[in-house]
Parts: sequence; C-alpha cells; structure tokens
Amino acid sequence: MRPENRARLGPHDVVLAAHPGSGASWVGTLLVELGIFYASGHDELLADATSPRALRAPSQSGGGLARPQLAPEQRALHLPALAARDASATGPARREPLRVILTNDSALGWRCERPVVLLVRDGRDALLSLYHHLQSFSGLAVSFDAFLAGNDGAWPRPAHAWAFVNMSWAASTPAERLHVLRFESARERPLEEFRALLAFLGAPRDDAELARAIEASSYASMRRAESRALGTDGGAAPRFMRRGQVGEWRERYGAAQLEHFRGAPRVALERFGYATDGLA
Repeated sequence: MRPENRARLGPHDVVLAAHPGSGASWVGTLLVELGIFYASGHDELLADATSPRALRAPSQSGGGLARPQLAPEQRALHLPALAARDASATGPARREPLRVILTNDSALGWRCERPVVLLVRDGRDALLSLYHHLQSFSGLAVSFDAFLAGNDGAWPRPAHAWAFVNMSWAASTPAERLHVLRFESARERPLEEFRALLAFLGAPRDDAELARAIEASSYASMRRAESRALGTDGGAAPRFMRRGQVGEWRERYGAAQLEHFRGAPRVALERFGYATDGLA
C-alpha cells in the first residue's frame, strides 16, 4: 500500500490483505455491488481519512517483478464495476462510513492498527494466476519455470513471497482484528462465507441482497461485463478476469514446479489448510 494511503486510513477503514492473484478484484466487486466502498491502496490515492472518493494515481513502473498498475482507461475496460464506482462527482452512495482498502504487501515495515481481512488462495493457484496476469499486463516474457525460480535472482522466489505475505499478516494481527477468508471456501460456499465477512465488517446485508451481489460479481458475470466494455467478445485483448478456478495448478504443475513449494511455502500451505502431499 502506498505510504500516503497508510497515513490516510481512518477509524472506519478495514485493510484487505491479499497476495496478487488471490481474487481481490472479485471480492472488491462484491463489496461495490453491496454499496461498500472499496479501493486499491496501490493504484489509487485516498482523498483523506473519511472521503468516499479515491483519486486515481498515475501508473508507475518498477524494477524486478513489478506489480502491474492499470491506467484509468484500462480499469474502466477490465473492471467496469469498479469504474462505475467513481461515476458520480461526489462518490458512490454508501450506507455506512466503512471503507475497505486493498494491500498486496506483507505486514512487514508498518504497524497496521486497523481490522484486517486476509484473503488467502492456494499459492500454487495464486502464482499461476499472477503469472498469466503479468504476461498480459506487464509484458512478462519468461517461462513459468523461470518465473517460479525468480528468473536468476531478478526477483524474490514467488512461492516464498506468497508464503511471507500471508504468514506475516496472520502472525502480526491480533485474532480479534483478523478475519481469514479462503478463496476456495468462498467459491464453494459464497453465501455462508460472505455473510461471515460482512458480519466482521459490521455491514450486514440480508441474504436476498447478498445472493444478488454474489451473482452480479461472479467470475462469469465479471467476464461478460469485461467483454462488453472491451467490445464484442473481447477478441484477443488480454483479460483481467480469467476463470477463478480452484485447483487449476494440478493441470499445470509438474514435479519440478512443485519443488518451489518445499520449506516455508509448504508450512504456509498447511497453515491455511491446503494439501501438501508430495512436498517435504
């Protein structure tokens, strides 16, 4: 999260911590559908500690495995629901002062005193999703093997970075301020898992409204909205929304790729309830 945004977190803010590729755009779209303010702490600048507006910041590039930042026009095409959030001059209508602000960073280096929703996805799927995203939006031109290996030291090994991000939030946030949302559980039991999320946020909605929001923010619905914004069926344009598939890594990883999840990544997988058969 940008340092400016950390300083602008207010008394009604909740941090959504999620390693890239973990489904934050899906969860953020759901929140927007429910009238809850959501913004990226990386791509946007918060106006102040209470404003319902997020001021879009210019895209910035960095060295190593830089996180892609979408320009405003790209966001409007690929995330139309979030673009619609900013349609009015005064900001979106909200029922409560709650703001949910995304960070992809670890908890290292700043003292977060706000409640935290930790969105966790199986690291093997999260990194596969991130790899495709970087290929589409950052011009990443290395093999999946090289990506997982850190491309000869060009960036930290992604499996260890995934483990560190998630474990750092779990270790540093007191239990009463932490809500762990597993991507896979939310995909399997969306009504139950998102009802619990809203209870933690202090923004309950009835089941009928929640069910409508779940349908409107489903991967299929978001892909259709993205296609409409891109024109026709999207053609060959890169797609922000893929499939949100659970267990896709089983179709892509071989023994060599799984080697990257030994040690600390395996500990993290087990900490969050993921099977680690075959990993030492």
